[in-house]
Amino acid sequence: MKYLFTLIYLCSFSIFSQEVKKDILYLDQNLVPISKTLFKTKSNSVIFHSRNYEKDSVIESRLHYQLYFGKMSLKDVDGILTNFNKKSNEKIEKSKTLLIYHYETLSGYEEVLKRREESFYKFINSKDSKRVSLNNRYIKPRLKKYTKKDYLSKIKKNAKKKSKVITKVSEKFNTSTIHVVRNNKGYPLNNKYFTWIEDSTSTFQNKYHGTIMVLKPNGNYFIRYGHLTKEKIYTILEESNWSSFYTDWDKSLKSNSSVGFGIVKELMKKKKISAIQ
Repeated sequence: MKYLFTLIYLCSFSIFSQEVKKDILYLDQNLVPISKTLFKTKSNSVIFHSRNYEKDSVIESRLHYQLYFGKMSLKDVDGILTNFNKKSNEKIEKSKTLLIYHYETLSGYEEVLKRREESFYKFINSKDSKRVSLNNRYIKPRLKKYTKKDYLSKIKKNAKKKSKVITKVSEKFNTSTIHVVRNNKGYPLNNKYFTWIEDSTSTFQNKYHGTIMVLKPNGNYFIRYGHLTKEKIYTILEESNWSSFYTDWDKSLKSNSSVGFGIVKELMKKKKISAIQ
């Protein structure tokens, strides 16, 4: 009888496992369903990156641009500037190129403290904690005290550092640098060093999905999802005529090249990680 119950349990578990297994829906950059083969081809392109979104009954594998050169109307440019000027602590001039950095989340002191403690106790309970030693003697790790004064001091130090970079870039390329955050969890946004703008509705980020954006007064814009070095950003900012950039981007897009051409190849030398299942 015992073995019978075990068999029934295992069969039930097997059936349950099969029931919860979700299908994968492959979507292109416009959320149009495509085949797995085409999805794999496009996701290997230097232009795209892929992400998985788990829904109730399906897993959506979506393509997102990780590099994009576009053109918006002057009306849209004016709308962005008007919105930013309402929330900014300094006026953004229409004649300047915008250099926009987007942050998903900024954490306040309590949130940072909580994460520090979670990381510490996770380490304490791991095998690695047993390797902490001095003269072959085990030393119990201690969580270093981290006060709110330490937290604010670090923010001030980073803000001053960023401010120097912003000033340098502004003087060299006639730009206004904006820092946009989607989720603010208690981070002090107001400071005297540079502009922070909270976009809690995600209006800007949902329309212009990226980490870094360069927007020129004439409506030409560039978006990068991910990190760009200072030198690569300078390459974009110092070029007044983007005609060759658009040509290189279009050629890279249509060819599904994994390395790209021209400016695309120069900007995207590091291989990205795909989320294909």
